[in-house]
Amino acid sequence: MSEEADALDGFEGTKVRGVMANRGSVVLNWSRPIGKCKGAHDDSVSVETMIVMIGKRDEPIMSYGVKMTRADTDSVEAASLYLDFDELPEFMDALRYIINTASQLRAQARDYTEVTYVTKDGAEFGFYQTTAGKQQAYSVSSAVNGSTFFQVNTLNSLQELFASAEAHLMSRCAKYE
Repeated sequence: MSEEADALDGFEGTKVRGVMANRGSVVLNWSRPIGKCKGAHDDSVSVETMIVMIGKRDEPIMSYGVKMTRADTDSVEAASLYLDFDELPEFMDALRYIINTASQLRAQARDYTEVTYVTKDGAEFGFYQTTAGKQQAYSVSSAVNGSTFFQVNTLNSLQELFASAEAHLMSRCAKYE
């Protein structure tokens, strides 16, 4: 078994979270705030890059990713979730699909409709449209710590934040395998 597989043995979820949770190891963590999207109820979702490394090994274990944090109305962190770097293309494709679908359905009278994408770490992104035609985008950080609701066009801003995070991580040697 490789050192990396051994270090993350039995851990489910993102590699970034697994590296950060590694016990009995020296963990180095570099982060950079990318930006924030305001929610409809004075809450927000912020995006920052994460580079984590288990040091003091023959071959250090590096992991790149993005941390998404939901903050309540008083700017107190309510929940944080992680996306691994290799999860970003699929995630950004899903956001594009959600944005395009919302645009296509906007003028249609239809049954209640919900379109959702769930990340490896359990974050949910999507939108719903009521039978009356009202659309609302949302991000769910966890069942316990709630949701942030957005205007659907805010998903474009969120997508831009994740694209900026991807570019920053690539400038720090992150690569798709």
